[in-house]
Amino acid sequence: MPSWKTHNKWAKKLIPNMPKKDLNLVNRLIDEPKKVKEFMEFFIETSSWFPDWKKVRPEFPLSEDYIKKEIISTKDELHNRILNQLLQLHHDSGRKKNPLGGHRYKGLAAFVQLKFLSLKGSGYVKAWYLHHFLDYMWYVGHFPPKEVFERLRDRLIYCPEFDEVKSFVKKYWGEILQDLGY
Repeated sequence: MPSWKTHNKWAKKLIPNMPKKDLNLVNRLIDEPKKVKEFMEFFIETSSWFPDWKKVRPEFPLSEDYIKKEIISTKDELHNRILNQLLQLHHDSGRKKNPLGGHRYKGLAAFVQLKFLSLKGSGYVKAWYLHHFLDYMWYVGHFPPKEVFERLRDRLIYCPEFDEVKSFVKKYWGEILQDLGY
């Protein structure tokens, strides 16, 4: 797995004015989302993301009221497990293909993370995509670029920043692979 130092090196090249502390917030959100207090507070305030999620996934079976009253507000072990399953909050959760094994939940973690980051600015969203690109390239560095881009496009929720990051990665493909040990 690439170090945060490597992630930050390439993020600084893509987003030169973004402070290291903000780059590390994005790194932590992807690698250890439960440790980002500001994000967890955002998630708990469901009105900041749920109405938009319901537009994207109208078949989602739970209501905002149910999530707030029955899952988030209850502190017992069972409800914590339900919350973890619902959001799939773990390392690289934004890149998982089909959380809970069903299409109707696909992308919930990524959706909430991107919503959270988009409120901070486009640079945060670019850093999020770049982090996923670098991690995935580290896993499959021997794959041709086109295949990496297609696989990531299938695994991530799309925002316009994806294309900008894809162009950046394409431009620096060889150098990035060297930094990743290929």
